[in-house]
Amino acid sequence: MPYSGHPPHHLGSGPGGRAPLGIEVRPWRETDVMLLHAAEPTFSSGSLTRRFRSGTTRFPPAYLRSLRQPGAGGRRWMATVVTAGGRLVGLAEVAWLPGVAEPPDLAVLVADAWQSRGVGDRLVREMLRQCAAAGVPVVTAEADAVNAPVIRLADRLIGRAAAGLPWHLDARVRGGTRHFLFTYRGDPAGGRSDRPASWSGR
Repeated sequence: MPYSGHPPHHLGSGPGGRAPLGIEVRPWRETDVMLLHAAEPTFSSGSLTRRFRSGTTRFPPAYLRSLRQPGAGGRRWMATVVTAGGRLVGLAEVAWLPGVAEPPDLAVLVADAWQSRGVGDRLVREMLRQCAAAGVPVVTAEADAVNAPVIRLADRLIGRAAAGLPWHLDARVRGGTRHFLFTYRGDPAGGRSDRPASWSGR
């Protein structure tokens, strides 16, 4: 998948238990399917269940197939990964169908040993930057209402938005699910946008 944006960069050490220097944040590559599959044991059943919203100890086969053909069926798909020593420790992805009313959906998965170390925060911020560059001004996400790591991440992102992150984040709980709506506050991609008229931001 072509990528236009900043070159790969690295997280530095910092407050809040963030990942140490040497952790690479970069766009998805085709070969990352193999890295993700190799990393499967580093994701607990709890983490996989929260990600795929169903009880599982493995990556669903259909999910792995979709990563090998991310553009199948006209789907648009972008992803960002975090690697440590060449091993994949985190993944954020956004997928949508152009012209369809539903806005893109954001999903994040971080290896258990790397949770609460700033990896999820960086993945989301980099993924949102890619969305803005691609002309995608509205992104949604869902999580269980009691998913504590997601709640903490949302609090950090809200704080960053107040401090200058060019996205507005709205979070609401309905029926045991926490729904997130990210709305870009600038002019994405110099005015170019994949946003259908029916996409509604705040």
